[in-house]
Amino acid sequence: MSHSRNDQTGAAVRILISLPFLAAGVVLIKLHSSQSVLGILFLLVGALLLMPPVLSVITRSTGSIFFPGKGRHQVNLMFSIPESRIMEGKYNEALRLLQDMVSQDPKRLEIYIRIMDLAINKMHQPETAMEAFQKGLKRISHDDKRVLKEHYSRLMESL
Repeated sequence: MSHSRNDQTGAAVRILISLPFLAAGVVLIKLHSSQSVLGILFLLVGALLLMPPVLSVITRSTGSIFFPGKGRHQVNLMFSIPESRIMEGKYNEALRLLQDMVSQDPKRLEIYIRIMDLAINKMHQPETAMEAFQKGLKRISHDDKRVLKEHYSRLMESL
């Protein structure tokens, strides 16, 4: 959460710093045609300062053009330790780690899905999956509830 807040603060600072450069560039170009090169330089600096926050907003909804996999690595990294425990066959430890993640971020759908998958597919404990399902229904958003219900139904059908 604090990482996201730092990103937002950095974006706001960049925008505020870029505004005087953009304004100075426009003024120099409009008023002093002899100093238009300096005005263009100011506009360029302002635009370069604005580019990261603007691209950040665009890539959140459409995906990054320049770094296509950038956003997805953080999510996968978050689950790397529980996933490694699953691969080692340490299912109880993986479950405990995922449950700790739920206590840290109770509104995150993917954690509940991973707990249910682990409980059904590896541990063969439908009651653990049902507990995660019920907790998730109480905590996640309306749209995520639909996804959680569909996933839980598919898991139960696979038994």
